[in-house]
Amino acid sequence: MVIRVLALALLAGCYDPGIEDCQFRCGAGMDCPDGTHCMGGFCRTTTSGQCPAAGGDANDACIGAPASPPNCSTRFALEGNACAVLCALTSGGDERDFGQATQACNNGGWQLGILDTPGKLSAIMTSQGLWIGATRIGTPGAWMWLDGTPIDSNAWVGATPPLTGSSCASYEGSLKRLNNSTNCGDSDKYLCTFPKRP
Repeated sequence: MVIRVLALALLAGCYDPGIEDCQFRCGAGMDCPDGTHCMGGFCRTTTSGQCPAAGGDANDACIGAPASPPNCSTRFALEGNACAVLCALTSGGDERDFGQATQACNNGGWQLGILDTPGKLSAIMTSQGLWIGATRIGTPGAWMWLDGTPIDSNAWVGATPPLTGSSCASYEGSLKRLNNSTNCGDSDKYLCTFPKRP
């Protein structure tokens, strides 16, 4: 029965397999991803039924997070009880270079995004490129997250990048992978994550 209902919903075009009803909380500075609307504190793909009561499992990792840094909006729950927020997505949205993005996240009690698992890489709902907290440390250096965790070679678009050239990496939203083809001084959108890791 459930399979038939899902099949009918797919055929009717009212189901987006990327965003589930009640998957994200909204309000208090948290916006909803495209294709959903805020209703009763939850991002909804439909207007029928109810979401779990407050304290349910939808986006719980973001409930205890501090206020989003300035110019940051949509929050996403990440595995491992973490939260991410997208920044500078609006037109003229105060894009920043790698160092400025790092500072903007740190000032708000967050950190430039650490997406150290395949689940975290795939959870970010954007097709845009974003600065994230991945950098090449040392000369020549190894690719690491800003907390010192090595970056898995499978996280990259194509092969692991060379240990020379650009020392900053960005998140390629359309591919759900990392890329190091952007100059660290270029202005771009960025992603902050919480909790801050040492």
